[in-house]
Amino acid sequence: MNNSNHTEEGQGLVEYALILVLVAVAVIAILTILGPRIIVVYARVMGGFSGQSVTMSGSEVIVVGADIEMQNVGAGVCNLTVSGSALVGLQDGELLTNQPISAQAVVNGIPTSATFSGTADGNGLADLGGATASANGVDCGTVSFVP
Repeated sequence: MNNSNHTEEGQGLVEYALILVLVAVAVIAILTILGPRIIVVYARVMGGFSGQSVTMSGSEVIVVGADIEMQNVGAGVCNLTVSGSALVGLQDGELLTNQPISAQAVVNGIPTSATFSGTADGNGLADLGGATASANGVDCGTVSFVP
């Protein structure tokens, strides 16, 4: 009788393992289908925290990470260095994947001299690396990116 109890306990563990595997497969399938939508929602939330508004129409870029150093050089010239920047590109609310994305840094509403560009990966993130830009006729202040 002891042997039959051990067999039933082993069978229960196998059934639990099969249920866990089925749940994992279902979660992977759902994330594969909904992945791009989830990325857009997270990007919109991250952009909202940094004051970016996303209209979900036209061509838009959302900065999801950037280290920006600004320096007033004097006479209304602001130099900025952007590093570690990552952008999500949207076209009419749809995630751009495996496509070029470019963005121009804007300081206090004045476009800078540099355009940052990169290629979005399969997840829609474009690592734009680092670049240096300058804005003439404006003191350093709020930095935003436009497509």
